[in-house]
Amino acid sequence: MHLKVPVRFGGGPMEKDRTKRATPRPRPTQYKNAQWLSAAGVVELGLSGIEERRDPAGKLPFDKKVPGYWLARIAGAEERWVCTPTVAWAIERGQAVAIREAHVWTRHSRAMETWYERLRGARTTLQGDVTPAGALALRALKLTYSLTISGFNSPWHREKRSPLYRPDWRHAILAQANANLSRALHKMDAAGYTPVAVHKDAVYLLSDEPDPVAACPPTVTLGTGLGHFKVQDAAVPLGEVLPAFDGTRGGLGTLLKLLKPLRAPLAERMPTGVPEGVLLQR
Repeated sequence: MHLKVPVRFGGGPMEKDRTKRATPRPRPTQYKNAQWLSAAGVVELGLSGIEERRDPAGKLPFDKKVPGYWLARIAGAEERWVCTPTVAWAIERGQAVAIREAHVWTRHSRAMETWYERLRGARTTLQGDVTPAGALALRALKLTYSLTISGFNSPWHREKRSPLYRPDWRHAILAQANANLSRALHKMDAAGYTPVAVHKDAVYLLSDEPDPVAACPPTVTLGTGLGHFKVQDAAVPLGEVLPAFDGTRGGLGTLLKLLKPLRAPLAERMPTGVPEGVLLQR
């Protein structure tokens, strides 16, 4: 079966990986979070029965259990199409939400829950395998879930009228992942930790503390499991990435380019007693 997705949602800039930049302070550390897999396991995905709903007055009722697209004005911002997890998170935060149109799926389920559970189990097993073969298998596993989710929006699937052409599934998973990350960022901010940048599943913080474990916000858990974070780049002197924060020519792209050649084995940069490969990953 080839399910028709409303044309306005087929591959457009609906839900994207979260990216932002803020003002710097002393020493950047990147805390990386693998969020797509866990999001895929909990998000409700549409199966059939697309239903269009409208209320010109902007008072359309919202149901967080129903997957779909909502034309919403959130906290007075510009009206735009967003997925169910985005609206749910806004309401959870107490923001004003006005909805005047929606396309929702009346039949839905956590369609990727079993897929998620199997990959989660394989991931846990492979993380305990320190051999080169184990590392290669873990890399292949990560590509499996990232390419699967990205592939839901593949032009090839669209042209072949494949049942795997589900841009709405990809949008919903990204929205759930962004909402999960936003909750973590909200808790960090409440604890007094403000990231200088967020890129996809990576959060960048600046600190005077060179030990990334000590610098880690108390609201997050370091580990290798889903729901945890991992340290990817640590104890990089601010001076080496300062151009990224130049208001005229800086930006997130500059930060990523500057960090790339600075990456070295964590054991060479981390203070004595910090486990090699300590991660801040969801």
